[in-house]
Amino acid sequence: MIRILALMGLLLHKSSECRMKIKYDERTIKILLVTTIVSAFLFLTGVICMLAEVGGAVVIALITLLGFYVGGGLFLFAGLNLLSGFCYIRRLKAYGYEIPNKKEDYGDDLRNVPRVSGKSCPEIKNVGRKVLVFFYAAVFLLANVWNVRYIIRWYQFDGDLAVFLLCIMLLFDSFWGISAFMFYRQGNRQRYRDDVEIDDSRKERVPVENGIVSGMVLLCIMVLIKTLVIQFGEYAFRSRAEHDQLHLQTISSCVGTAMMADGVDRTSDSYMQMSEGCYISDWGRPDDAFSREVAEYLGISDYSELNEKFYTSDGSPRIYVKISDEGVYVRMDNPLRLDHGIQFSYEEEYLRRY
Repeated sequence: MIRILALMGLLLHKSSECRMKIKYDERTIKILLVTTIVSAFLFLTGVICMLAEVGGAVVIALITLLGFYVGGGLFLFAGLNLLSGFCYIRRLKAYGYEIPNKKEDYGDDLRNVPRVSGKSCPEIKNVGRKVLVFFYAAVFLLANVWNVRYIIRWYQFDGDLAVFLLCIMLLFDSFWGISAFMFYRQGNRQRYRDDVEIDDSRKERVPVENGIVSGMVLLCIMVLIKTLVIQFGEYAFRSRAEHDQLHLQTISSCVGTAMMADGVDRTSDSYMQMSEGCYISDWGRPDDAFSREVAEYLGISDYSELNEKFYTSDGSPRIYVKISDEGVYVRMDNPLRLDHGIQFSYEEEYLRRY
Protein backbone atom coordinates (compact mmCIF):
# COMPACT_ATOMS: atom_id res chain seq x y z
CA MET A 1 0.00 0.00 0.00
CA ILE A 2 2.85 2.38 0.87
CA ARG A 3 4.49 1.65 -2.48
CA ILE A 4 1.24 2.35 -4.32
CA LEU A 5 0.80 5.67 -2.51
CA ALA A 6 4.41 6.59 -3.25
CA LEU A 7 3.94 5.74 -6.93
CA MET A 8 0.76 7.85 -7.10
CA GLY A 9 2.57 10.76 -5.46
CA LEU A 10 5.40 10.45 -7.96
CA LEU A 11 2.96 10.47 -10.87
CA LEU A 12 1.14 13.51 -9.49
CA HIS A 13 4.47 15.28 -9.04
CA LYS A 14 5.49 14.56 -12.61
CA SER A 15 2.11 15.67 -13.95
CA SER A 16 2.39 18.98 -12.07
CA GLU A 17 5.79 19.54 -13.63
CA CYS A 18 4.35 19.01 -17.12
CA ARG A 19 2.01 21.93 -16.67
CA MET A 20 4.80 24.43 -17.46
CA LYS A 21 5.43 23.34 -21.02
CA ILE A 22 6.97 25.82 -23.44
CA LYS A 23 4.24 26.87 -25.83
CA TYR A 24 6.38 28.52 -28.52
CA ASP A 25 10.07 28.70 -29.35
CA GLU A 26 12.04 30.54 -32.04
CA ARG A 27 11.93 27.58 -34.42
CA THR A 28 8.13 27.31 -34.13
CA ILE A 29 7.75 31.06 -34.72
CA LYS A 30 9.85 30.84 -37.91
CA ILE A 31 7.79 27.89 -39.21
CA LEU A 32 4.54 29.75 -38.49
CA LEU A 33 5.87 32.89 -40.18
CA VAL A 34 6.84 31.03 -43.36
CA THR A 35 3.53 29.14 -43.35
CA THR A 36 1.58 32.37 -42.95
CA ILE A 37 3.38 34.04 -45.87
CA VAL A 38 3.03 31.03 -48.19
CA SER A 39 -0.63 30.47 -47.33
CA ALA A 40 -1.36 34.18 -47.81
CA PHE A 41 0.17 33.97 -51.29
CA LEU A 42 -1.94 30.89 -52.10
CA PHE A 43 -5.08 32.59 -50.83
CA LEU A 44 -4.45 35.75 -52.87
CA THR A 45 -3.79 33.60 -55.95
CA GLY A 46 -7.11 31.83 -55.47
CA VAL A 47 -8.94 35.13 -54.98
CA ILE A 48 -7.36 36.64 -58.11
CA CYS A 49 -8.27 33.60 -60.20
CA MET A 50 -11.82 33.71 -58.86
CA LEU A 51 -12.29 37.44 -59.50
CA ALA A 52 -10.70 37.19 -62.93
CA GLU A 53 -13.16 34.39 -63.77
CA VAL A 54 -10.44 32.36 -65.42
CA GLY A 55 -12.10 29.18 -66.65
CA GLY A 56 -11.78 26.39 -69.15
CA ALA A 57 -8.75 24.71 -67.60
CA VAL A 58 -8.88 22.06 -64.91
CA VAL A 59 -5.52 23.20 -63.54
CA ILE A 60 -6.72 26.79 -63.10
CA ALA A 61 -9.92 25.59 -61.39
CA LEU A 62 -7.87 23.38 -59.06
CA ILE A 63 -5.53 26.28 -58.21
CA THR A 64 -8.54 28.48 -57.46
CA LEU A 65 -10.09 25.84 -55.21
CA LEU A 66 -6.89 25.03 -53.33
CA GLY A 67 -5.83 28.66 -53.08
CA PHE A 68 -9.12 30.00 -51.78
CA TYR A 69 -10.11 27.24 -49.37
CA VAL A 70 -6.88 25.45 -48.41
CA GLY A 71 -4.75 28.60 -48.54
CA GLY A 72 -7.38 30.65 -46.71
CA GLY A 73 -7.87 28.08 -43.95
CA LEU A 74 -4.13 27.56 -43.50
CA PHE A 75 -3.54 31.32 -43.43
CA LEU A 76 -6.15 31.78 -40.71
CA PHE A 77 -4.74 28.92 -38.62
CA ALA A 78 -1.09 29.91 -39.01
CA GLY A 79 -1.77 33.62 -38.60
CA LEU A 80 -3.65 33.20 -35.33
CA ASN A 81 -0.97 30.89 -33.96
CA LEU A 82 1.71 33.34 -35.08
CA LEU A 83 -0.06 36.12 -33.19
CA SER A 84 -0.25 33.95 -30.08
CA GLY A 85 3.43 33.04 -30.50
CA PHE A 86 4.55 36.67 -30.71
CA CYS A 87 2.54 37.53 -27.59
CA TYR A 88 3.98 34.53 -25.75
CA ILE A 89 7.56 35.46 -26.70
CA ARG A 90 6.85 39.01 -25.54
CA ARG A 91 5.75 37.71 -22.15
CA LEU A 92 8.87 35.56 -21.90
CA LYS A 93 11.01 38.62 -22.49
CA ALA A 94 9.02 40.67 -20.00
CA TYR A 95 9.61 38.06 -17.30
CA GLY A 96 13.31 37.90 -18.06
CA TYR A 97 13.55 34.52 -19.80
CA GLU A 98 16.00 33.77 -22.56
CA ILE A 99 14.05 32.96 -25.70
CA PRO A 100 14.49 29.22 -26.35
CA ASN A 101 15.50 28.19 -29.83
CA LYS A 102 14.19 24.64 -29.44
CA LYS A 103 11.87 23.30 -26.76
CA GLU A 104 13.76 20.02 -26.68
CA ASP A 105 16.96 21.73 -25.51
CA TYR A 106 15.20 22.44 -22.19
CA GLY A 107 13.10 19.29 -21.98
CA ASP A 108 10.04 21.30 -23.07
CA ASP A 109 9.86 22.69 -19.52
CA LEU A 110 9.82 26.41 -18.80
CA ARG A 111 11.47 25.77 -15.43
CA ASN A 112 14.66 24.83 -17.23
CA VAL A 113 14.87 28.01 -19.32
CA PRO A 114 17.47 30.40 -17.86
CA ARG A 115 16.64 33.99 -17.04
CA VAL A 116 18.50 37.12 -17.99
CA SER A 117 20.60 38.31 -15.08
CA GLY A 118 19.23 41.23 -13.12
CA LYS A 119 15.67 40.86 -14.44
CA SER A 120 13.51 38.58 -12.35
CA CYS A 121 10.52 40.69 -11.30
CA PRO A 122 9.14 42.54 -14.32
CA GLU A 123 6.67 45.38 -14.16
CA ILE A 124 3.68 44.02 -16.06
CA LYS A 125 1.13 46.61 -17.07
CA ASN A 126 -2.36 45.12 -17.17
CA VAL A 127 -3.50 47.14 -20.21
CA GLY A 128 -4.42 44.06 -22.22
CA ARG A 129 -6.67 42.82 -19.42
CA LYS A 130 -8.48 46.17 -19.31
CA VAL A 131 -8.96 46.04 -23.09
CA LEU A 132 -10.57 42.61 -22.75
CA VAL A 133 -12.91 43.80 -20.00
CA PHE A 134 -13.92 46.86 -22.02
CA PHE A 135 -14.39 44.85 -25.23
CA TYR A 136 -16.58 42.15 -23.69
CA ALA A 137 -18.56 44.62 -21.56
CA ALA A 138 -19.18 46.88 -24.59
CA VAL A 139 -20.40 43.95 -26.69
CA PHE A 140 -22.65 42.83 -23.81
CA LEU A 141 -24.19 46.30 -23.56
CA LEU A 142 -24.67 46.75 -27.32
CA ALA A 143 -26.11 43.24 -27.72
CA ASN A 144 -28.76 43.91 -25.08
CA VAL A 145 -29.63 47.31 -26.56
CA TRP A 146 -30.18 45.44 -29.83
CA ASN A 147 -32.34 42.88 -28.00
CA VAL A 148 -34.57 45.61 -26.56
CA ARG A 149 -35.03 47.19 -29.99
CA TYR A 150 -35.76 43.78 -31.48
CA ILE A 151 -38.57 42.90 -29.06
CA ILE A 152 -40.12 46.38 -29.33
CA ARG A 153 -40.22 46.18 -33.12
CA TRP A 154 -40.99 42.54 -33.76
CA TYR A 155 -43.24 41.45 -30.88
CA GLN A 156 -46.36 42.68 -32.72
CA PHE A 157 -45.47 40.48 -35.70
CA ASP A 158 -44.02 37.31 -34.17
CA GLY A 159 -45.58 37.33 -30.69
CA ASP A 160 -44.57 34.27 -28.66
CA LEU A 161 -41.94 33.32 -31.22
CA ALA A 162 -40.24 36.71 -30.80
CA VAL A 163 -40.18 36.20 -27.02
CA PHE A 164 -38.68 32.71 -27.45
CA LEU A 165 -35.96 33.99 -29.78
CA LEU A 166 -35.27 36.86 -27.39
CA CYS A 167 -34.75 34.43 -24.50
CA ILE A 168 -32.32 32.40 -26.61
CA MET A 169 -30.36 35.54 -27.53
CA LEU A 170 -30.33 36.76 -23.92
CA LEU A 171 -28.92 33.41 -22.83
CA PHE A 172 -26.23 33.57 -25.50
CA ASP A 173 -25.43 37.25 -24.85
CA SER A 174 -25.02 36.66 -21.12
CA PHE A 175 -21.70 35.02 -22.04
CA TRP A 176 -20.28 38.47 -22.77
CA GLY A 177 -21.17 39.84 -19.34
CA ILE A 178 -19.87 36.74 -17.55
CA SER A 179 -16.62 36.86 -19.55
CA ALA A 180 -16.13 40.58 -18.82
CA PHE A 181 -16.49 39.88 -15.09
CA MET A 182 -14.12 36.90 -15.35
CA PHE A 183 -11.42 38.94 -17.11
CA TYR A 184 -11.87 41.68 -14.52
CA ARG A 185 -11.26 39.19 -11.71
CA GLN A 186 -8.22 37.77 -13.49
CA GLY A 187 -6.53 41.16 -13.16
CA ASN A 188 -5.89 40.30 -9.50
CA ARG A 189 -2.21 39.34 -9.42
CA GLN A 190 -2.50 37.81 -5.95
CA ARG A 191 -4.86 35.12 -7.25
CA TYR A 192 -3.96 34.80 -10.93
CA ARG A 193 -0.73 34.50 -12.87
CA ASP A 194 0.42 34.64 -16.47
CA ASP A 195 1.19 31.44 -18.33
CA VAL A 196 4.95 32.12 -18.07
CA GLU A 197 4.97 32.55 -14.29
CA ILE A 198 6.08 29.56 -12.24
CA ASP A 199 3.71 29.61 -9.29
CA ASP A 200 1.41 26.68 -8.65
CA SER A 201 -0.38 28.54 -5.85
CA ARG A 202 -2.14 30.87 -8.32
CA LYS A 203 -4.53 30.10 -11.14
CA GLU A 204 -3.44 30.68 -14.73
CA ARG A 205 -5.30 33.55 -16.40
CA VAL A 206 -6.52 33.45 -20.00
CA PRO A 207 -3.92 35.02 -22.32
CA VAL A 208 -5.02 38.34 -23.79
CA GLU A 209 -4.59 37.18 -27.38
CA ASN A 210 -6.78 34.13 -26.76
CA GLY A 211 -9.50 36.32 -25.30
CA ILE A 212 -9.41 38.68 -28.28
CA VAL A 213 -9.45 35.93 -30.90
CA SER A 214 -12.25 34.04 -29.13
CA GLY A 215 -14.19 37.27 -28.78
CA MET A 216 -13.88 38.12 -32.47
CA VAL A 217 -15.02 34.64 -33.51
CA LEU A 218 -17.99 34.73 -31.14
CA LEU A 219 -18.82 38.28 -32.23
CA CYS A 220 -19.08 37.10 -35.85
CA ILE A 221 -21.32 34.22 -34.75
CA MET A 222 -23.51 36.58 -32.71
CA VAL A 223 -23.89 39.02 -35.62
CA LEU A 224 -24.78 36.11 -37.92
CA ILE A 225 -27.41 34.80 -35.48
CA LYS A 226 -29.02 38.21 -35.00
CA THR A 227 -29.01 38.80 -38.76
CA LEU A 228 -30.77 35.45 -39.29
CA VAL A 229 -33.33 36.36 -36.61
CA ILE A 230 -34.11 39.63 -38.40
CA GLN A 231 -34.36 37.85 -41.76
CA PHE A 232 -36.72 35.31 -40.22
CA GLY A 233 -38.86 38.14 -38.85
CA GLU A 234 -38.94 39.87 -42.24
CA TYR A 235 -39.94 36.58 -43.86
CA ALA A 236 -42.80 36.20 -41.37
CA PHE A 237 -43.84 39.81 -42.03
CA ARG A 238 -43.90 39.29 -45.82
CA SER A 239 -45.84 36.04 -45.39
CA ARG A 240 -48.50 37.74 -43.29
CA ALA A 241 -48.66 40.70 -45.67
CA GLU A 242 -49.22 38.30 -48.59
CA HIS A 243 -51.82 36.49 -46.47
CA ASP A 244 -53.74 39.76 -45.99
CA GLN A 245 -53.48 40.62 -49.68
CA LEU A 246 -54.92 37.24 -50.62
CA HIS A 247 -57.83 37.78 -48.21
CA LEU A 248 -58.54 41.13 -49.86
CA GLN A 249 -58.63 39.35 -53.21
CA THR A 250 -61.06 36.84 -51.71
CA ILE A 251 -63.32 39.64 -50.45
CA SER A 252 -63.29 41.45 -53.79
CA SER A 253 -64.09 38.28 -55.75
CA CYS A 254 -66.85 37.22 -53.31
CA VAL A 255 -68.51 40.65 -53.42
CA GLY A 256 -68.18 40.67 -57.20
CA THR A 257 -69.76 37.22 -57.48
CA ALA A 258 -72.65 38.23 -55.22
CA MET A 259 -73.13 41.48 -57.14
CA MET A 260 -73.44 39.66 -60.49
CA ALA A 261 -75.68 36.88 -59.19
CA ASP A 262 -79.16 36.52 -60.65
CA GLY A 263 -81.91 38.20 -58.66
CA VAL A 264 -79.58 40.40 -56.66
CA ASP A 265 -81.45 43.11 -54.76
CA ARG A 266 -79.73 46.37 -55.75
CA THR A 267 -82.03 48.38 -53.50
CA SER A 268 -80.97 46.62 -50.28
CA ASP A 269 -79.31 48.67 -47.58
CA SER A 270 -76.00 46.80 -47.74
CA TYR A 271 -75.83 47.09 -51.54
CA MET A 272 -76.49 50.84 -51.33
CA GLN A 273 -73.78 51.26 -48.66
CA MET A 274 -71.24 49.43 -50.83
CA SER A 275 -72.25 51.58 -53.82
CA GLU A 276 -71.36 54.68 -51.82
CA GLY A 277 -68.33 53.04 -50.23
CA CYS A 278 -68.29 51.66 -46.68
CA TYR A 279 -66.18 49.79 -44.14
CA ILE A 280 -67.62 46.27 -43.97
CA SER A 281 -65.29 45.59 -41.03
CA ASP A 282 -67.69 47.77 -38.98
CA TRP A 283 -70.65 45.58 -39.85
CA GLY A 284 -72.06 42.95 -37.53
CA ARG A 285 -74.45 40.16 -38.43
CA PRO A 286 -75.84 40.43 -41.99
CA ASP A 287 -79.36 41.85 -41.96
CA ASP A 288 -80.44 41.64 -45.62
CA ALA A 289 -80.22 39.23 -48.54
CA PHE A 290 -77.19 40.81 -50.24
CA SER A 291 -75.04 41.04 -47.09
CA ARG A 292 -76.03 37.45 -46.18
CA GLU A 293 -75.02 36.24 -49.65
CA VAL A 294 -71.64 37.97 -49.43
CA ALA A 295 -71.11 36.53 -45.94
CA GLU A 296 -71.99 33.07 -47.24
CA TYR A 297 -69.38 33.39 -50.01
CA LEU A 298 -66.84 34.55 -47.41
CA GLY A 299 -67.67 31.62 -45.13
CA ILE A 300 -68.58 33.79 -42.14
CA SER A 301 -71.75 34.31 -40.12
CA ASP A 302 -70.76 37.73 -38.73
CA TYR A 303 -68.60 40.40 -40.37
CA SER A 304 -66.76 40.89 -37.08
CA GLU A 305 -65.11 37.54 -37.87
CA LEU A 306 -62.99 39.41 -40.43
CA ASN A 307 -60.98 40.76 -37.49
CA GLU A 308 -59.50 37.30 -36.95
CA LYS A 309 -58.47 36.86 -40.59
CA PHE A 310 -56.11 39.85 -40.88
CA TYR A 311 -52.91 41.09 -39.27
CA THR A 312 -52.68 44.78 -38.50
CA SER A 313 -50.22 47.20 -36.96
CA ASP A 314 -52.82 49.01 -34.87
CA GLY A 315 -56.26 47.84 -33.82
CA SER A 316 -58.89 45.97 -35.77
CA PRO A 317 -58.64 45.82 -39.59
CA ARG A 318 -60.28 48.68 -41.48
CA ILE A 319 -61.61 47.12 -44.71
CA TYR A 320 -63.20 49.51 -47.19
CA VAL A 321 -65.41 48.24 -50.06
CA LYS A 322 -66.89 50.20 -52.96
CA ILE A 323 -68.84 48.67 -55.85
CA SER A 324 -69.69 50.23 -59.19
CA ASP A 325 -70.59 49.21 -62.72
CA GLU A 326 -66.89 48.64 -63.42
CA GLY A 327 -66.38 46.18 -60.57
CA VAL A 328 -65.35 46.01 -56.88
CA TYR A 329 -62.68 48.05 -55.13
CA VAL A 330 -61.38 46.80 -51.76
CA ARG A 331 -58.87 48.54 -49.51
CA MET A 332 -57.34 47.82 -46.11
CA ASP A 333 -56.39 51.06 -44.37
CA ASN A 334 -54.24 49.75 -41.50
CA PRO A 335 -52.08 46.88 -42.75
CA LEU A 336 -48.90 45.59 -41.13
CA ARG A 337 -45.98 47.99 -41.32
CA LEU A 338 -42.45 47.88 -39.95
CA ASP A 339 -42.41 51.45 -38.69
CA HIS A 340 -44.73 54.20 -37.64
CA GLY A 341 -44.04 56.47 -40.56
CA ILE A 342 -46.05 56.74 -43.76
CA GLN A 343 -48.68 54.02 -43.91
CA PHE A 344 -49.62 52.60 -47.30
CA SER A 345 -52.92 50.76 -47.54
CA TYR A 346 -53.45 47.45 -49.34
CA GLU A 347 -55.71 47.67 -52.34
CA GLU A 348 -57.44 45.12 -54.52
CA GLU A 349 -59.79 45.54 -57.45
CA TYR A 350 -62.18 43.02 -58.98
CA LEU A 351 -63.18 44.08 -62.51
CA ARG A 352 -66.60 43.11 -63.62
CA ARG A 353 -66.77 40.74 -66.57
CA TYR A 354 -69.50 41.11 -69.13
